[in-house]
Amino acid sequence: MRDWLRSKKHVVYWVGAVLIAVLFATLVSLTSAIVISFFLLGLLLEIDSGVPLAIALILLLVCPLLLVIKQNSSAEILAVWAYYFLAIGIILQFIDYMRSVAGKRTSRQSKVDSRSTG
Repeated sequence: MRDWLRSKKHVVYWVGAVLIAVLFATLVSLTSAIVISFFLLGLLLEIDSGVPLAIALILLLVCPLLLVIKQNSSAEILAVWAYYFLAIGIILQFIDYMRSVAGKRTSRQSKVDSRSTG
């Protein structure tokens, strides 16, 4: 069973994200479900942190257009969504940074260990 789960790791992540999204959608709100699911998928599938940042910039570019055509409430909603995606992108960048720092420490430690034993 473990080998099967390992081979289907991404499928398990997607199913988990969908279940969490449904849970949040029913208990909290649809917005929370989408934002948290996107963050978890980005974290688990190691999506490049530039993706949510690019989505945020696109949303911010659409906001002035909506304001010009007098769609103020839609522009406000898109601005809030842009903030969510900016936050997700920054958090994913921080996690990538911490992973790279931990990887460098591990590689340095293994070099020190191989020198002391050799």
